[in-house]
Amino acid sequence: ENTVKDLSKNTPIISEVKENPESNEDMPIIDDTYLNELNVYNFQSLYKGTWRSESIPEWKYREGKTASGDTYENAVKMRTAYTNAESFVVDYYLKKEYTNFNGNFILDEKSKSTPLVATLKIYGDETLLYEYNNITCGFPAQNTGDIDISNINILKFEFVNEAGGVGDYDDFGILFYDSILK
Repeated sequence: ENTVKDLSKNTPIISEVKENPESNEDMPIIDDTYLNELNVYNFQSLYKGTWRSESIPEWKYREGKTASGDTYENAVKMRTAYTNAESFVVDYYLKKEYTNFNGNFILDEKSKSTPLVATLKIYGDETLLYEYNNITCGFPAQNTGDIDISNINILKFEFVNEAGGVGDYDDFGILFYDSILK
């Protein structure tokens, strides 16, 4: 049975104002923000060894259906085989406003039978913060755990096709759902 999970209102809420001791100014404290609420800073794909900037596809912000059949309105899709790329990168500009990221991810519906294998990498200002290998069919939902993103300007997600090519599969991806920045 499919379920819809919507945990956001697509706007961060300022819950309180605290004094910033470094500048003598008041600084808003922002409640949890979902990954799909952030604006994409950069979107690229690697094809035959060359990085290509891409226009940000509309599917990035649609609800997503997982390989297990669940539907999430609060989701971000990432694909390695989109336009036959070997790697897919999406960057979010955080402006050092967050201290923690906790993400959930699973194969999306179109990838549930893929023979391909991929790796997910998460970077903070070019430093590898998280890596998960051997993503393929039958892959169960995973959680990144708490990742420290204090003082990070750019949070980068890279989804890498380990085979280096996509063959007949032109739609291999994962879905981040209920993923929170604090």
